[in-house]
Amino acid sequence: MLQSLQNLRIHFLSLGFDIDWIKKSFEKSSPDRVYIVEYGGETDSRAIKATKEFIQFTKRKKIEVKSIKTEKDIYSAIKSLKEVIDSEKKNFNYFSITSGQREVVTAFTLASVLFYSIPKSICLYSMQEGEFNVLHSFEAKLPETELFQAMQFIKDKKECSKKQLKVYMFGEGYLKVDNHSEQNEYMKLNRRVIDKLIQWKFIKIDKNTKGGLITLTEDGENWAKIFC
Repeated sequence: MLQSLQNLRIHFLSLGFDIDWIKKSFEKSSPDRVYIVEYGGETDSRAIKATKEFIQFTKRKKIEVKSIKTEKDIYSAIKSLKEVIDSEKKNFNYFSITSGQREVVTAFTLASVLFYSIPKSICLYSMQEGEFNVLHSFEAKLPETELFQAMQFIKDKKECSKKQLKVYMFGEGYLKVDNHSEQNEYMKLNRRVIDKLIQWKFIKIDKNTKGGLITLTEDGENWAKIFC
């Protein structure tokens, strides 16, 4: 009963080929649950052998192990990590940067920055030579929520007019004005959404009129994979 009331130590790993230093590190860090990230499907016989050895080790230590399978796309990997971090938000989340695929380590680093405020605690750590060293983490400034709502709408539509986006943003309550004139609504849409999305380089618009067509840029599509 006591264990269920405690904040758990959650570790995220990409195993690689050698797990000896991971086992040494776990003796010091004592994780309660471990997520192994499988990025794009692993077929290397050395990696498969290391995974089997790791599973046997965690069973002996009574450490729960789960798997995160992601597509071979770093943005999809980050989105998958966000879903797990959301589910583990009451716990301490640790991301290893010293083993496994480079793309996964990159996803760990970005996830620790982008989702810093979600769990009780989030940080990167090093297992070099079997030590457990927590590294400094910090939070990135993300676009406002209404920007991602607008991006979701544009993504679903493939392209939309400025008028369609205005109707959606005000109709769903993401934007509000005291004086509901069309001019005031367009001014607020431009100031709070359109101008900022262009500044972030998430959208492009063919002309600055009510009928101007808005589409996501490549960067916008990639960020939409994570947040939309």
